[in-house]
Amino acid sequence: MNWQHTQTSGVSLHDCRATSMHVTDNHIEFIFEDGFLVLADNEHNPHGKVCRSNVASLVIREYDLESIYIFRNFHMFGRRILTVRRSIDLNRLAEMLNSGKRQLEFITTYISDFTVLCTCEIWSDRKPYHRECLFETVYESIEYNWNATADNQ
Repeated sequence: MNWQHTQTSGVSLHDCRATSMHVTDNHIEFIFEDGFLVLADNEHNPHGKVCRSNVASLVIREYDLESIYIFRNFHMFGRRILTVRRSIDLNRLAEMLNSGKRQLEFITTYISDFTVLCTCEIWSDRKPYHRECLFETVYESIEYNWNATADNQ
């Protein structure tokens, strides 16, 4: 890809959906077919405003996965009465996304020096259409990659 950004600011994943992912022993790569948001202050954004990239990726290098949780709500009489937290592994999440039947929407991403915590929604084409998800990992470096933004495609 043409552009690579390695700082934890300058890119936003808010409301962006990963449509597939690749997992190896030393990195996790999320693919965003509809891109992500390149912020106005990003050094690789010549437009001076927030722009959406084209196909993009997020690479988390040298990771140590802490947890992936999917939450399932149970309702009675229209009210949520119970939430069950289920732990899944990284390969299961990759299977879900790579099947083409699910997408991972990033809602909030909290990044500290070497830990990333993401609140997400896993979207499906059948009921329940989405479920809350939490993803946390320790990492050595993060890379955001893309070829172009909406104004220069």
